[in-house]
Amino acid sequence: MPTVSVVIPTKNRPETVRCAIRSVLNQTFGALEIIIVIDGPDLPTEMAMRSLSDPRLKVVVNPHNVGLAESRNIGVRYAQGKWVAFLDDDDEWLPAKLAKQIQVAEGIGTTHVFVVSRFLERTDTMERIWPEMLPVDTARFSEYLFCNRGMLLPSSYLVSRQLMNDVPFTAGLRHIEDLDWLLRATSDPRTRIGSVPEPMLIYNNYPRPDRESRSFPWQIFYSWSVQHRALFTPLAFSLFITKGVVPRAREAGASWRQLSHLLSAALFLGSFDIRTVFFFVASSCFTREFKRKAREALLFRFGVSSRRRRS
Repeated sequence: MPTVSVVIPTKNRPETVRCAIRSVLNQTFGALEIIIVIDGPDLPTEMAMRSLSDPRLKVVVNPHNVGLAESRNIGVRYAQGKWVAFLDDDDEWLPAKLAKQIQVAEGIGTTHVFVVSRFLERTDTMERIWPEMLPVDTARFSEYLFCNRGMLLPSSYLVSRQLMNDVPFTAGLRHIEDLDWLLRATSDPRTRIGSVPEPMLIYNNYPRPDRESRSFPWQIFYSWSVQHRALFTPLAFSLFITKGVVPRAREAGASWRQLSHLLSAALFLGSFDIRTVFFFVASSCFTREFKRKAREALLFRFGVSSRRRRS
């Protein structure tokens, strides 16, 4: 029986998913199975999977597209391991990823555990190790994410199967399913979190034509946050609105009346804090692309980026 079940959802990415699978097969920890969930009919990816002969590989083809969240849930339902690890089909693990996380997870010694790590982010212009700060516990977890610039990737998660059974991803939720799961999982009083300080994976954050999250309606992010406001502290809710919703609304052509409504929601449903106003001004005046380029320039200027990448 495998100790770890690795779940990799995929769709229309036969080459990148093969790279992701190779990074799993190269793990120093070998007691694993790999569950590939192809999200709907996809003959090129099915053919690519048939060319891989490793007995630890299982392929599940959804009869129709159900989305990333439910594809992960389907993979968990097929899992036999005590632990479940997720890997996005365009990311890659470093060889010691599972071995180091298993050591941390087994040391926590409870039923509802997840372990994360830092990651190496690569873009067209730079690379960096992120996040600066790892979580130390699950208390006020929304503030870790939105007040302390925390960022966790699903490709870094190692989760006890018991936790995944009790807190699955929300089926049908798109583009915010990772945040939704994190906040619900950490709000469960049984959950304990651990971390590996070294970067254990490569996050290939290159522009892709099949990424649609940037164009996803901002109203859905807003309505989700209001509906689940109890998962946030007041300050974290305010900063999610001004740092997460307002930039999307601005780029979608929202009127100043709509942007003002978002600011009012951030202030009166969340926390009346100067940081809320600051991020609202920054988000409503500058595009995310401008802020991204400015941030990368600063990172490179102060030596955070290890090397300048060719465009």
